[in-house]
Amino acid sequence: MRVPTVLRSFRLADPQREASQLSPAAAGPRLSVAKDVIVDGLIEARNALARQMPLLRVTPSVLVLRAVSRLLAESQFEVLNSRVEGDEVRVYKEVNVAIPVYAGGGVRIAVVEDVSSKSLAELVSAVSGARAETGLPVSEATFMFVNVGVMGIDFVGGISYPSISASLAMGRIRRAEVYDESRDRTRLAYVSTMTLTVDPRVVGPDVAGSFLASLEGYTASSERLLEIA
Repeated sequence: MRVPTVLRSFRLADPQREASQLSPAAAGPRLSVAKDVIVDGLIEARNALARQMPLLRVTPSVLVLRAVSRLLAESQFEVLNSRVEGDEVRVYKEVNVAIPVYAGGGVRIAVVEDVSSKSLAELVSAVSGARAETGLPVSEATFMFVNVGVMGIDFVGGISYPSISASLAMGRIRRAEVYDESRDRTRLAYVSTMTLTVDPRVVGPDVAGSFLASLEGYTASSERLLEIA
């Protein structure tokens, strides 16, 4: 019998240990709420910023994080920016966002510190250069974000991390028919499936659903995004 040829091998070290944490089984009780969010304004705002600042690569992730940080500062959503330590829920002022970085056959968790306080250029730099080896440890993260759309994935559910109360996953931006209530008809729009995964002991589906609807209030409007950019 011919022995298969091994092309390469690697050890399941820290990167794979962290990958195993990105699941409800590791994170504990979790509830996921998904919505096809209109992102026409996101596309328009990105294009407008590209014309204004051609040397600054503003990605959809950056604009979504900008909007998320604004929403987490509102009293009805601040509980999403929290950690669960034992039986204590700690709600934070600073928004420290954990971002999974997939590279080298594994995943590490980078943390972008205090998203709300950063200028647009600083946030672009922090997100594009996110590395687990620099910045805060994941134990200081208060929220998680992952854009699986850059991998061509439409939807992912259940991405979460122990102690972090809420995680937002963004799917591929695509064209789809949406219902325009003001005109009582359907139309084509850019949409992205956004999935908010929360600890149900901390956040209920009502708050999670309201958060996604409020996020769409930004991503559907280039004017609102440009105001906070």
